[in-house]
Amino acid sequence: MSTPFQVTVSERAPATLYGLFVRTDMNKAGTDCPHLWENVFFPRMPEISKKALDELQGESYGVSVMGDMEKGTFEYWAAMVPAPGVALPE
Repeated sequence: MSTPFQVTVSERAPATLYGLFVRTDMNKAGTDCPHLWENVFFPRMPEISKKALDELQGESYGVSVMGDMEKGTFEYWAAMVPAPGVALPE
C-alpha cells in the first residue's frame, strides 16, 4: 500500500507550544482536524504570535496524542511556538 505523501523525520530543538485540541477518531479526523485549524486555532494565532492576522504567523505544528487505543480516539493539537514573553491566552 503506497502513501499519498512522503514522510520526513527531522529533529527540532525542544520548544514550548501553545495550542488547542480536539478529541477525535480516524472516522471524524478528516473533518475535525481541518475545522480545528481553520475555524478555531487560526483566528487565535495572533494572540500567540503577536503578529497581525494577515502576516505569516510563524512555525505551527499538528500534534497527535493517542487516547483510548480500544476506541481509537486521540487528541489532535493545532499548536505554535509563542512570541517571547507571551502569556498563555484564556
